Amino acid sequence: MDSLIQDAVSLGLFSGNVLVMQQSHILYEKSVGEADQEHHKPNTPSTCFQLASITKDFTKTLILQFVRQHRLSLNDPVGNYLDGFSPEVQAVTIGQLLSFRSGLGDYHMTADFQMIATNRLLVKDLLPIIRKEKLRFKPGTRFLYSNSGYVLLAAVIEQVSGLSFEQALQKYIWAPCQMKHTGINGYSSAPDSMAVGYLSNVPGVLKNNSDWPLCGAGDGGIYTTTHDLYAFIYALFETDHLLSDEEKCLFVSEKEPLAAKVPWDTLKRTVRYAPAGGAPGVSTYYQINPDNDLVILVLSNYDQGHAETIGAH
Repeated sequence: MDSLIQDAVSLGLFSGNVLVMQQSHILYEKSVGEADQEHHKPNTPSTCFQLASITKDFTKTLILQFVRQHRLSLNDPVGNYLDGFSPEVQAVTIGQLLSFRSGLGDYHMTADFQMIATNRLLVKDLLPIIRKEKLRFKPGTRFLYSNSGYVLLAAVIEQVSGLSFEQALQKYIWAPCQMKHTGINGYSSAPDSMAVGYLSNVPGVLKNNSDWPLCGAGDGGIYTTTHDLYAFIYALFETDHLLSDEEKCLFVSEKEPLAAKVPWDTLKRTVRYAPAGGAPGVSTYYQINPDNDLVILVLSNYDQGHAETIGAH
């Protein structure tokens, strides 16, 4: 593992933290590179990194918790909770949003987003953009990865809970998991331990990502440490503190289409759940094998997907 990481560092491809856990025991831990190159601040185990799309796992967890509490159903149309959308979008179900089968696309790619992009954007700031989106296909007929869909899920969470997205995360996930070094963009100032992101595909002196808008919504925006992220993963897959066994099957069903029909005790012996996230100056990855409790976490303040490459090897 050391040689793989050092090779990536020497090639200028990786800066960040790696953590390998098994049954709550540290098998391997390494911090390399700088969290802030301007001030020569090294990455340490307490460094916070942006999670990018791994934020979606937290959004999905909240939705499944609310389903268990009978506060919503996966078959409910979006229009039950949100207004101002076209009839076609309002007919999209919560389950279709959750499984990327809604027909919605990516608000990042719209001209409207480029016009309002500032350093901090919350759920309420993104809804007017998504209201203008047209469905790419009939809901339920195809798979299309959608950031817009997960923003709508965050808006549903706010509507159902009466809390901000950040407050819901804190109440239902971060506090129960004792994630004390975790937050989300836009709700408070970034902690001193936050890593600065760098565009690692740019030749010469690395440019930071300070001019890239950091959204705090259901599709991205959470920042955390490797140990806090492990606390979430452990609670999610190895306990019933967050989800029941049936809900765990639903949780991984987007990656494993038949998962919802297989008992968790059977599924966890074969499932390999390995989500990744990326944005300018951000690359994140974790991999679980619940059967042997092995978890690999890689968080990087360089982009280009190098966290995923290291974690997968």
